[in-house]
Amino acid sequence: MAEETFDFEQEVFTLTDEEGIESDFELIGNMEIDGERYVALLPVDGKDDEYVILKLTEDEDGDEVLVTIDDD
Repeated sequence: MAEETFDFEQEVFTLTDEEGIESDFELIGNMEIDGERYVALLPVDGKDDEYVILKLTEDEDGDEVLVTIDDD
């Protein structure tokens, strides 16, 4: 019988909001839809069970950035 191994290492991102407040989020999933990439993040602080979905895009310097989604 083959033994399965799992990598449970968390991917944590520190995001800064419009007011300059930093918060840590754990990556819980990602997907590509119509050529656009999205990530689902869960707050690490555990205060909320709500997750956020952000769009992964590039800024003018070619760096990857996460932005809020304006359209449902």
